[in-house]
Amino acid sequence: MTARPSRRALNRTTLGRQILLERAKHTPGEAMELLVGMQAQNPHDPYYALWSRLEGFAPEDLSGMIERREALRGALLRATLHLSTTRDFMFLRSHLQETLTAVLGSTSFAKDTAGMDRAMLLDQGRSLLDERPMTRAALARALEERWPEIPGNSMAQVVTYLL
Repeated sequence: MTARPSRRALNRTTLGRQILLERAKHTPGEAMELLVGMQAQNPHDPYYALWSRLEGFAPEDLSGMIERREALRGALLRATLHLSTTRDFMFLRSHLQETLTAVLGSTSFAKDTAGMDRAMLLDQGRSLLDERPMTRAALARALEERWPEIPGNSMAQVVTYLL
């Protein structure tokens, strides 16, 4: 019979897997792929998280990845905003989309946008996001310019859930 690892050993293994025992010599992209997705409800959080994990981390390394669309912030795990490499995001999102669509149906965002042409909303959202990366708040403001009678945050949430 194999001995069970101690709580301390499990704890240290988990911290090591999360790159929290010592700073590593990974690139931001390598670290994000090891972590799968980084909590990013606040846009600054991934910068702090990578700074605390990586030797020589420079914030412009991450912002450059986002500008080049090698990394993105979007609804992923638990339908909350996470930062991941674009490759990981596209892979994971394709497996989660059915669940995200179902979750959206029970939200106030879906109720607020019920009378809208969803295809038109998604086309507009895609067009705005193709122009440049945007926060959800910026997306909400841009969508409100087109449909001022509908809450911008609800429209931005629908775009986040469905794109």
